[in-house]
Amino acid sequence: SFQKYIQMGLKISSANSLEYLKFLRFKTSYLNKSGQDEAAIQLSDSILSIPAAMQNFVLSQRVRIEKCKALIRIGKSKEAIAIMFDMLEKTEAINDTAIALMAFTVLGWANMELGKNEEAIKWLEKGKNCTPVQTYFIQNPALYVNLGSCYNNISNYQKALEVINEGLNQARKGENLTFTANALNIRADIYINMKKNDQAQRDLEESLGIREQIGDEYYMLS
Repeated sequence: SFQKYIQMGLKISSANSLEYLKFLRFKTSYLNKSGQDEAAIQLSDSILSIPAAMQNFVLSQRVRIEKCKALIRIGKSKEAIAIMFDMLEKTEAINDTAIALMAFTVLGWANMELGKNEEAIKWLEKGKNCTPVQTYFIQNPALYVNLGSCYNNISNYQKALEVINEGLNQARKGENLTFTANALNIRADIYINMKKNDQAQRDLEESLGIREQIGDEYYMLS
């Protein structure tokens, strides 16, 4: 399992070495995925207090992203937005596209959670247009998936369908089952809003099958 892999890595790597810090970063991701938000924030802050971590730009920014995911989940989206603004300044200065896209994605998500769909669209569209290289989006389908959800939230269903289809395609290409299921759920809601219930039912059934495959009990019960 992911947790077992992390524990093994921490045991065999030297304390505060780059390898050790990477495994700690993986642990923040595990804590986020398992719903341990407060623990993810505490571990992120602990990592960011280590000088060796702060000297590695990519590592430190990825830890900050994990922290912001947890902040959003506990209702501290404004705090996450402030961190993402700072991150965007840093990433644009060194032209790091991968980290910039993560920041745009988290900015969009944070604004969605605040009910600011138009503001979320602004940041997600900036991310969408910051590179023509599709590989980045295949690795990070969340941006398109969240953007499709935003357009659905403001009742722009045709645009929502166009964007979510792209996000679904990216998730499938990257074999990202979680975001494939998320995209199918969002597309089902779009179809319901467009009075296309048969298509919605097919998407919901496929999404449920994926949730069962990956053991996502929360979504299977909701």
